[in-house]
Amino acid sequence: MVQRSLTGIRGVNEKVERLADNDPSFEAIVNKRPELVTIEYEWHIGPEGIIATRDEFHDLKIGTYVMPTDCVGKDNSEGIDGTWLQAFSTDSLYQGIGDLAKIFNISAKGDELIDSLKGR
Repeated sequence: MVQRSLTGIRGVNEKVERLADNDPSFEAIVNKRPELVTIEYEWHIGPEGIIATRDEFHDLKIGTYVMPTDCVGKDNSEGIDGTWLQAFSTDSLYQGIGDLAKIFNISAKGDELIDSLKGR
């Protein structure tokens, strides 16, 4: 079952257009005219974002979302990769999944994924 799931993910992933192999430029993102930019790491579009700041996206009416896995319990203004103020918790991952599911109006699917992950 896991192998079949990975094959399905690879098939979907192959259809996703790549903007860059690592960090896309602000222009590459903006040229796609997104309504929302979601990221895993605050250093991409945080206060000192290597791509841009959240304000730069918001000035263009582009929403932003930073996964809580890189924000909750962490001070990203300190150190190379931020400073953890508390131990990492998978609850922040579940929060991010729930938030994104709400944003895209698929809360039931988000809950299903969270329950599946917790079951593992």
